[in-house]
Amino acid sequence: MLSLLTEHPLFSALILILLDLGLWRLISSRGSEWKLLVRVLIFALFSIVLFNEGLNPMEPAPWADNVPLHLAATGLQIGWWLFGARTLTVLIGAVMMQRVGHTGRLLQDLLGAVIFLIAIIAALAYVLDLPVKGVLATSGALAIIVGLALQSTLSDVFSGIVLNTTKPYQLDDWISIDGTEGRVTDIDWRATRLQTSQGSMAVIPNSLAAKAKIINFSRPSNMFGVSVSVPVSPMPDPVR
Repeated sequence: MLSLLTEHPLFSALILILLDLGLWRLISSRGSEWKLLVRVLIFALFSIVLFNEGLNPMEPAPWADNVPLHLAATGLQIGWWLFGARTLTVLIGAVMMQRVGHTGRLLQDLLGAVIFLIAIIAALAYVLDLPVKGVLATSGALAIIVGLALQSTLSDVFSGIVLNTTKPYQLDDWISIDGTEGRVTDIDWRATRLQTSQGSMAVIPNSLAAKAKIINFSRPSNMFGVSVSVPVSPMPDPVR
């Protein structure tokens, strides 16, 4: 194993990336701690292989005269930034899962997107030696165009973050949102899903839920009253 790493470092680095992807899928979700440990170890080994070969992700690849080797090294350097962003995202997700549980999933996804964006910009600046100011200006203009086109979707996203931060309801709570009652089954980027008493699924956009009147029947306790109206004809005997 060590001889393979020293004799063919670039090939070994590629094998490590494929090994990480394979093990991440093979290890079950129950072994989340093992998955996290394996990813950190493989990333550390991947970094050692690159730095020992003289591939500093903070600098362009050194073999400009050898085009195939230069392209392969550049791809591995970019992969180092993305691999590092993914590893950091998994670490942050594991820490947040212990502290806030499933309700912090939206915040985890947002932090992960920011980390990957920073990694991509860093790879463009250091590995490809591109002018970052021009890239940021272009991406800023593109972000404005996309934001105008996706106003309603972005409203749902940020409303979902607010709902997960303020926590007016959580998973498995029985709630009423603007007159729609049900048990909370999921809170994602766009909507809150309720399973009603009739067994149907109600999908309520987060922007609507953030503005609507919310009644949480599961708090402060799981005991709550239900009002049932029974229509009776005036013709039968009252005693009966």
